[in-house]
Amino acid sequence: MIAFFNELFKLSSNSNIEQVMIAIAHRGRLNLLSGLLDYPKALMFRKMRGKTEYPESAPSTGDVVSHLYQSVDLQYEGKSLHVSLIPNPSHLEANVPVVIGKVRGRQQTLAEGDYSASEQESIVGQKVLCVQVHGDAAISAQGVIQESLGLWNLPHFRVGGSIHLVINNQLGFTTPAEQGRSSLYSTDIAKSNGFPILHVNGDHPEEVVKALRLAMSYRQTFGKDVFVDLICFRRWGHNELDDPSFTNPGLYSIIGSKPSVPDSYVQKLSEEGILDKETISKEVSTYYEALNNSLKEADTHEPKQFHLQAHWKDLVDAPSHISTWDTGDNI
Repeated sequence: MIAFFNELFKLSSNSNIEQVMIAIAHRGRLNLLSGLLDYPKALMFRKMRGKTEYPESAPSTGDVVSHLYQSVDLQYEGKSLHVSLIPNPSHLEANVPVVIGKVRGRQQTLAEGDYSASEQESIVGQKVLCVQVHGDAAISAQGVIQESLGLWNLPHFRVGGSIHLVINNQLGFTTPAEQGRSSLYSTDIAKSNGFPILHVNGDHPEEVVKALRLAMSYRQTFGKDVFVDLICFRRWGHNELDDPSFTNPGLYSIIGSKPSVPDSYVQKLSEEGILDKETISKEVSTYYEALNNSLKEADTHEPKQFHLQAHWKDLVDAPSHISTWDTGDNI
């Protein structure tokens, strides 16, 4: 998934896209935040220890670690690219229509597409890209996704096509695919609107990048949604309480015998002479050292205020006093 997004940001900059808005549920969120979106790792570890992600001066309670979000300016291909990963509610995929609305609102702010006074900027989606990341169980079962797909080209709803990435673990919590949907593929719902679907093996990062390039080219050419079905596996359980060797013994006997994607890809690069094992080992050690240093800083890390910034800077926090109203009811 990280290779997918790294390439997505490069292609976006090369296509003169200025902003990317992303909706994603739990799985992969923390890797994306810490790996590409410059989310402070010490703050993430602090949150894992049950502390708030906000400074003491902020009137807030915070949220669980799998709901963290980020809004950041990145540098890709010598250009600034603004990336917004929106918050994730506990109800999976409820943020799909939210990110579509946010993209539409940002297009209005930038006066692009349907809001443009210039014919040169009248193509919807030239400046802002909508990216939706789905789980395989959710996309085939949750009505909010189908409802959002049905609006894709309606006036006042269209955003110039979304890139959809389906993280297909072939499992929904503990439910195998054959017991969770009637269709062969989880992405078959995309056929209702004639959207193309690219199925790719997640064991091969380079093929994932190729699939994304094709999807991005399609979106930029036709302004329609396109799906990349990333067929992969979930090595661990749904959460800390789920032992998948008990809930899905057949599947996990196979998964347990497979090397991880990073390990198999590193082995491939080593055999091809692209990277030597000493260089790889050094890179891994450096990264683990950085993680351990961030873990040591977790308790002393002071969160910075990251809400009510940029476009929201004119808003203020709610006052601390409690307001009361006469409702006419004696309660």
